[in-house]
Amino acid sequence: MERPASVTLIALIQMLFAGLTLLVSLFGVMAGAVVGGLAASGGDTIFGIVLGSLVTFIFLLSLAYGFLGIVFSVGLLQLRGWGWLGSLVMQALGLGFGLLQFLGGVGGGMSLGSILISGIIVYVLLLPEVKRAFGR
Repeated sequence: MERPASVTLIALIQMLFAGLTLLVSLFGVMAGAVVGGLAASGGDTIFGIVLGSLVTFIFLLSLAYGFLGIVFSVGLLQLRGWGWLGSLVMQALGLGFGLLQFLGGVGGGMSLGSILISGIIVYVLLLPEVKRAFGR
């Protein structure tokens, strides 16, 4: 079966945001070391180590999320079932986190943008012709 144009568009959008996530996460991992060093230089070594490790860990999770986004985008482009399922799960999680951020008053317009993009992607992935392209 030929790949629907909507799947190509979703894969490219998802790949773009995953690439941006990777870039920001790489800087965040480096920032974790700097934050930890600065906190430790203030005299509280344990606090610096814990804070630096926590910041680094959070950005390593974000790095993994970005990497998976690229992998699932490639799966979408190849019409692989795991690409469809992985993208659906990632976007549903993004939709949920965006909604929590918005309701918690964090992010404002960014949260609304995230909710809108993830919601549209979930909607398109669940369209019958898209599901059919993935054998579902």
